[in-house]
Amino acid sequence: MQGGLYLGANLGFEVGEQKDQFKYPPYLMRRRRRFLPYMFVLGAIVLSSIVLGLFGVTHYRYELVGNLGAPIIVWAVFILLFLDKRRIKARIKACGYMVCVECGYELTGLGNSGRCPECGTPFEEESLRKTWRRCEDSYF
Repeated sequence: MQGGLYLGANLGFEVGEQKDQFKYPPYLMRRRRRFLPYMFVLGAIVLSSIVLGLFGVTHYRYELVGNLGAPIIVWAVFILLFLDKRRIKARIKACGYMVCVECGYELTGLGNSGRCPECGTPFEEESLRKTWRRCEDSYF
């Protein structure tokens, strides 16, 4: 506690001390961004339904798209996200957690440390296992 102001017993760290913030690997974040276009389509359908309703256009086709189309797209996106997460988790476990965090390349058989042949990112077996196990607890 030298040189720092103690913030309290319930927080348990000093001013200036960095808490260990976990970041998801870039490979997972890129996979998650794949579903953004579907969310934009969903937003456009809901917004168009609202706008058409405000202007008094209440043809049954527009109501059908707004009332049935949006929930169907929402469920489809969530099902696709769930299946994608499940597939990635199974793949990472099957490789013994030896998957590049940057590009998703399987690193089994390349030794305990080195560089990813696909993207050139350095890796160590222990840090890969630690990263993917932490992801398994929070992401999957």
